[in-house]
Order: sequence, then C-alpha cells, then structure tokens
Amino acid sequence: MKKRLRSKLEAQNGFVTKCILKGMTIVEIAEKLDCSTSTVSNRIKKIFKKYEAKNRSEFILNVLAEIIKKDRDTIQKKELQIYRHQEILQDLFRLKDNKEQLQQYIQYIEKIL
Repeated sequence: MKKRLRSKLEAQNGFVTKCILKGMTIVEIAEKLDCSTSTVSNRIKKIFKKYEAKNRSEFILNVLAEIIKKDRDTIQKKELQIYRHQEILQDLFRLKDNKEQLQQYIQYIEKIL
C-alpha cells in the first residue's frame, strides 16, 4: 500500500514539475490535479527544496543543469565506448595475421564485454 501511495505521489510530483516548467500557475495545476491550491503550493515547496531552488527561475535553471549533466555523462560514456571499440579494432587488425593470438584476444574480449 505504501509503495502505491509513494508511486502515485512521485507521479504527481513529476506532473507538477512539468507544469512548472510549462509556466502554469498554481491555480491551473490545482485544476488539472483536482486538488486545492494549498496542496499544490506545498508540493511545489517540496520540489523546490529537492532542487535547492528559492523560486521558479532557480528551479528551471537547476532542472536544466541536471538535464545537461545527465546528457554530458551519457555522451562521455558513449565516447568511452567508441574509444574502446576503436582500440579493439586496432588490436584485431594488428593480430589479423596471427590466428592463435587473434582467437585468444577474441575470447578475452567476449569475456569482458
């Protein structure tokens, strides 16, 4: 029961967050959620606290900074994967004439991937 309630609250907080980012007012959000404006205000305060924001502008900046950081981390991981694949290809090319070493290297790569 607690998990369902927590999940529902998290979903509603996500909805409120999206509404804030769209520039909706507390009244508009309350109408969408079919709840009081004080409930929405309390949720917004908790959301702002989570993002260490004092107002909507800071909140939006902090959310965007978090999105950019996640995107940058994703890009760095992909770049690392590409670099590793390039190294593997270079090793494979270097070992192409030595079938025994090539086979051992392929087995090694299969284990680590």
